Amino acid sequence: MRLSFALCLAVLLAGCGRDAAPIAPQRASASLESASLAVTKSGKLDDLWPNDNGHSWSYDLRYNQAPFGILPFPRFYPTPEQVPPVPKPEDVVSYLGETLPIGTLETADYGLAFDGMTTTQSGATGQNLVETAELTKGMRTKFVADFRARLLAQVARARPDLRNAIRALDDTIPPEVYFTPLFLHGGAWEKTPEYIGAYGDLDRDLAWLYLKADTRQGATFRLQLIKEIASDVYLNGWVVPRRLRDSHAKAVQVIYVIDYGISQATDQSGNVIGYLASTTYGSVTYVPGIGPVSSVERFATTDDLAHPVDEISTTLRSSGSALALR
Repeated sequence: MRLSFALCLAVLLAGCGRDAAPIAPQRASASLESASLAVTKSGKLDDLWPNDNGHSWSYDLRYNQAPFGILPFPRFYPTPEQVPPVPKPEDVVSYLGETLPIGTLETADYGLAFDGMTTTQSGATGQNLVETAELTKGMRTKFVADFRARLLAQVARARPDLRNAIRALDDTIPPEVYFTPLFLHGGAWEKTPEYIGAYGDLDRDLAWLYLKADTRQGATFRLQLIKEIASDVYLNGWVVPRRLRDSHAKAVQVIYVIDYGISQATDQSGNVIGYLASTTYGSVTYVPGIGPVSSVERFATTDDLAHPVDEISTTLRSSGSALALR
């Protein structure tokens, strides 16, 4: 049995609230080339993402919701065992090399900047990596939800069976969160000799992992996400070998794939009509002395990675250390 993506998304989003906190736009003040001057050469991860207070990045952000007219209907499988598994990160490289047709295109100025320290609701402390957004074309909303809301919204989209548990944690998740990236976000950020990651509000463990100290070609890592409400949601990372990418010679490109687990699909009466699985896949590229220079992420079913529902991408315009953030 097949249903349209539009209908599926409407069902998954039903009942979500629309409250969110607006954030004011900010601009980076230094040129991309000058960013490397502020870096303290104290380790590989330091070089890949400078984190001096006041350092900022300004990006062009594009959100492309693919035209539904060319999307196949999602397929439901009779048993969980028949659902195609989430791909390994190395298996999505070829898909990321393909350009998607333009559907509903929205753009924004997107910024990140370090501004002191912050503590999450769960009590974890990290550097305050502040996100900013300024609408430029087509954006339907002036609100940018935090990373926690964005992640929970994506899980709710992929796993309707977890929606009640998600609603118990946060019943104010706005549907507009989809245009903001997961793979490059603000929050309580931390860099150690072992990793670069970020904390969330659900507990005091890492909520996201950007990089591990092992950045050799082909290195992998794995992190369980939202373990308070699910046991089968994971982030998988893979460092792309240089021969497979076309970027700065010393850049490190990391492929990220989120495994949301298998979803049980039901009709309006609650009857099980089959099973399917979805994933968010994409990458972030880090350049030594500058930091993250680009990202892309796509949401798709595991049996049709070539036709994602939407795509978010960022491209760096400028980066450097600002004298003041306010």
